[in-house]
Amino acid sequence: MIPEWLFGPAGDLRPLPPMDMDVVNAIDRFGGVHTSISGGRTVDVLGYKSRYEFEIRHIDLTEYARLESLYTQQIPGPYFLLDPLRRNLVSREASSSRPAGMDFRGISVDGGSLSWLRVTDSPLDWTQRAAQWAGFTAEKVLFIDFGRRFPLLPGTPVTASAYVKPADEVVLRWNVQLYRAGQGIRSVPGPDTTCPAGVWTRIAAALPDTQDYDEASLALQYVSGGTSPIQIIGSQAEFSSDPTDATMGGGSIRVAFDKMETTSPFFPYQSVSLSLLEV
Repeated sequence: MIPEWLFGPAGDLRPLPPMDMDVVNAIDRFGGVHTSISGGRTVDVLGYKSRYEFEIRHIDLTEYARLESLYTQQIPGPYFLLDPLRRNLVSREASSSRPAGMDFRGISVDGGSLSWLRVTDSPLDWTQRAAQWAGFTAEKVLFIDFGRRFPLLPGTPVTASAYVKPADEVVLRWNVQLYRAGQGIRSVPGPDTTCPAGVWTRIAAALPDTQDYDEASLALQYVSGGTSPIQIIGSQAEFSSDPTDATMGGGSIRVAFDKMETTSPFFPYQSVSLSLLEV
């Protein structure tokens, strides 16, 4: 985990100035609440998005200039916010194994089909949702947040992990795609991992060298073995050389400015009220 809020474009993430007030890190539900004639209510849930609010007091001209440059897009986006309270860099949808559908967030495949099911023997306390991958063939891939990369910190190792339970014994491997300035530069395969039938196995791959790259994406590849369905749960990417306890995703958020309001309590310092929305 990182000890501070990092904000900016990939390759140029910098700490936000110190804050002496609480940070608002809300998760907003999107959908509708419908009330029938009898007073009964139905709640439609279309999804969840994060919202962050920061009160940054008494910053100098250099610190303020950086924030204003981001707000006015003098420094081009897209912008990322790394949340120090969440270590899992994939989306909440991917960590919960939700099939992506029309969105980038979640699980998707380039062969076979996906379903979302409840499992009673989950290896994790915080979720009972797994994706089931069926109908795949050799070399097919399961993508984590397809099209949605997460930023890297140069020189900081990254580890990918997930729990899988195949109906037949299979061999799987992680593939990590590395990017620089938005261009795919290198694909790094993890070790082949044999996953026994009928039990949860954690498959992991470490990427120790990130010095020359600023973004990464993940995919789980079927190598060999049986072709009966495979269940996947608890996908995770983290800044670590070894896998730690799997947690819900949301540690890396693509954001846009909602507002930035400024006051100057005394020359030459300024105070900033900053609101960021997940996009």
